[in-house]
Amino acid sequence: MASPNTPPMQTEHATVQVLYPKHLELELVQLEKERQLPPDSEMPALPPPGRSAPSPSSSPTSHSTTPPPQTNPNSHPLTGAPHSQPGELTDQGYASTLALGRTLRSRYVDQLHFLHPRLLSASTLHLRSSAYQRTFASLRQVLLGLYPPSTRGLPSSALQVTMRALEAETLLPNEDFCPRFIQLMRAMKRRTAAKWNASRDLASLSALLAPHLPTQQLLAIDAQPSMHALHDTLTAALGTASPTAYLPAAFFDPSARRIIERLAAEEEYRGFGLSREYRALGIGVPLSEAVARMRRKARGADGGPADAGAAREEKMALFACHDSTIGGMLAALGVMRGPGWWWPPYASWLAVELFRVRDGDGDGKRVVRLSYMGRPVQVPACRAREAHWGSDETFCTLDAFEKVVREFTPGDWRGECVANLGGVEFP
Repeated sequence: MASPNTPPMQTEHATVQVLYPKHLELELVQLEKERQLPPDSEMPALPPPGRSAPSPSSSPTSHSTTPPPQTNPNSHPLTGAPHSQPGELTDQGYASTLALGRTLRSRYVDQLHFLHPRLLSASTLHLRSSAYQRTFASLRQVLLGLYPPSTRGLPSSALQVTMRALEAETLLPNEDFCPRFIQLMRAMKRRTAAKWNASRDLASLSALLAPHLPTQQLLAIDAQPSMHALHDTLTAALGTASPTAYLPAAFFDPSARRIIERLAAEEEYRGFGLSREYRALGIGVPLSEAVARMRRKARGADGGPADAGAAREEKMALFACHDSTIGGMLAALGVMRGPGWWWPPYASWLAVELFRVRDGDGDGKRVVRLSYMGRPVQVPACRAREAHWGSDETFCTLDAFEKVVREFTPGDWRGECVANLGGVEFP
């Protein structure tokens, strides 16, 4: 894929006509959207803030607004004003997520005519957010760009957002409530520390940054602040109008930024390539749910059973998630791999598109394509001749894609989170 510190950007040189061949009919788009920037006025000092979340309620989900009585306790109205808390959106964050929604409208409404210009039915969209105010607000902004109020033929209250309680959340690697995954993450930190703590890269980074740290200690993967904390704080500062108002200029040295990003990303994402258990507990559920949604869509389009009826109307699923979701998916599928580890930037997005072949012997066959920041990417397992469509290896057959995901689909995520505690971390 792209170099570690310059991941693909949203600008595309290829035309929509090239990216979307006429003999492939687009049927479903699932888009994972990373949240945006913490506010300038609330920038923390080292270490960076923990996640700020809405207060849990007594219902099975946590939410940021008080919804009216509903039949589905997992759904919440797409209304309410965002809070201003550490780790929430800035004006730039609101603008960038609105711009993404407009980009999606340009592509899927104006150019491809895949979505209707007016949103006439709530069943056209599936809306999902993790239970954090920043992701919920990002989702509202994307939808505002995709379907501005003047283009909606239904009230905003008809649009429901599915969320889960933090202890049951699988839309991101659950680093707080999945004990076995927490063990695996700690083991990955130890492994990364053993590899890098005595390296020249960390020695040079310490020489540059240690004078600016409270205790002037040498930097290490597992020190305080950790490499992960340094990366979070650095990227948060870079998301503001005046980064040096929050951190000394030495932190923005290009070599320092490259080292911090690469080492933090290796600690965060390398485990997905090393362990089936890491993949299953970290990202197996959302990817398996994406496959299940595509199967339902295919059955519904083919006149399948009643359980696929609602899938006939659904055309796009929007997921407001996290950098660890996108990076975890790319790493689990083999798209991101070492040694060039990198970190998905703020407001990054990953699309999973389902197509139906409308040509020749393959008529009716389903193929899947991943696009990161608007650019198609290749899943290594789809390189085999029988695993992709035509000569384009970025179009993976649905069967082949499902086979990849099935390998690390958990049978019982909750049960596996408390199983094998203390067992071997990595093969």
